Amino acid sequence: MKIGYVHDDAFEGVYFQGDDGSSLGIERAATFDDRDVAAGMDTYCLVLGTGEAVYGGVASWEVDRPGHALLVLTDEAAQALGTEFDAFDIDADPGRLDEVDPIVTHLIRE
Repeated sequence: MKIGYVHDDAFEGVYFQGDDGSSLGIERAATFDDRDVAAGMDTYCLVLGTGEAVYGGVASWEVDRPGHALLVLTDEAAQALGTEFDAFDIDADPGRLDEVDPIVTHLIRE
């Protein structure tokens, strides 16, 4: 699995892409305005490569062994994303996964 990381003045994101081309992104804006807050968009966003997106929705994130992480979604997020999965097994280069672990943890803070 490939892992990408983007950071600029406007937002930060970590992206996971499977060998089959499927992808999952976790994005967070650098700042939120009153409209974001009112719409419940003042948190991170999960984005699938198919275009579906939902704000919030991570039940847990854990790098549980070298080269493997488990991202578990809430039932509501899985339903909103239209995925049959409520968890994603992420198998990637152990060093790269260790690099993004604290970033993902930071992005999904509420």
